[in-house]
Amino acid sequence: MTQIKHNLEILLDTSQNILLLQGPMGGFFLQFNKWLSKYQKTVYKINFNGGDEYYYPESNPNTFAFTDRMDNFNQFLSGFIEKNNIDSIICFGDTRPMHKIAKQISLEKNLHFWAMEEGYFRPFFITIEKDGCNHFSPIPLNAAFFQAAFDNLKEKDYRSPKGNFKTFWGGRLKAFRYTWLGNRKRSKYPYYQHHRNYSIKEFIFRLSLGEMRRLKYRGKDKSLMRKIIHNKISNFYILPLQLFDDAQISVHSDFASVEEFLLYVLQSFANHAPPDLNLMVKHHPFDIYFKDYTKQINDFIQKNPHCQGRVFYIHDMPMPVLLRKGRAMVVMNSTSGVSALLHGMPVKALGRANYNIAGLTDQNSLEDFWHNPMKPDAELFHAFRQYHMNVTQVVGSFYSEVRLPDLAKDNKK
Repeated sequence: MTQIKHNLEILLDTSQNILLLQGPMGGFFLQFNKWLSKYQKTVYKINFNGGDEYYYPESNPNTFAFTDRMDNFNQFLSGFIEKNNIDSIICFGDTRPMHKIAKQISLEKNLHFWAMEEGYFRPFFITIEKDGCNHFSPIPLNAAFFQAAFDNLKEKDYRSPKGNFKTFWGGRLKAFRYTWLGNRKRSKYPYYQHHRNYSIKEFIFRLSLGEMRRLKYRGKDKSLMRKIIHNKISNFYILPLQLFDDAQISVHSDFASVEEFLLYVLQSFANHAPPDLNLMVKHHPFDIYFKDYTKQINDFIQKNPHCQGRVFYIHDMPMPVLLRKGRAMVVMNSTSGVSALLHGMPVKALGRANYNIAGLTDQNSLEDFWHNPMKPDAELFHAFRQYHMNVTQVVGSFYSEVRLPDLAKDNKK
């Protein structure tokens, strides 16, 4: 049996001079530097704002600041790569402007480009993929690939790893510090443009607004949860929403916004779902700081009165409650779809999800899905998950603890 290597092993095998670009908020990239250095790799880092610099100080060797306009980053990066003999580039979030430029240069110069993201199997894992994550992943979207690979994989434990992987308040604290220091060092990085509003005033406003909304909907969510647990509301599908500015919407789907996706699914439900079927619309837990779709849903119900009492809008209810009681799920490309597959739940993916594979997700129309949802093949999902556990996933959370492996020790086992 030829053991399939984890992506971290492939990274070490193919790299010597490694460049880290923008990482997740927090100290993970500094930890990653120390891990790479343990394997005698030379690590370089480019910071783009004061938040980057705080979590990865310039006192670390081979750390540089890019303070120019993004229009000049292509030329800067090309020169940096040549000067330092860079053979691999690693980033967090492969759709950010500087990372898209880096990926294009990697293709032109035949370098290795690695992207990191939140885990495909959240909340206990992070992801590392070559060439890109999610739909940009090079992994084929067909069952035969995973079935053929299965015999060359170690059996990994499905149970959640023990440890502190809570990300909610840890992530918020790191985001606040990142934003605060980014603004304090604005004079050093005058041209930096964040993918979201970067002012500390906006951050505090959004945090306050989100917590007020959370308090506002808490009673309603708890009441609805009790009804679901005690089967007073049953026969329902789940509709998880994405974060409003997620690349899964803007890059990996044909919908212009979460609102457009929501209204598309609601209208299909109104037109085609059986009259006794209910729909649970689940707000993204982090989107409560930015969006509220109550008005859109109420307007829809007013125009489609036969949906009154059948469409429920949930903000903070734990997803496992819905997964244990629901019949099926409609998603864009959320990792909630993976959780549903784990529960043996039928899933219809309307975006370009990396799990949208015949045998895993329903390949028929959404109109048919309301009536005849197809369950996932359990053996295929097992192969799919074992592949990712062996190849793309690392235990941990960027915002609390990441357990980078001791590869020398692991290979002796």
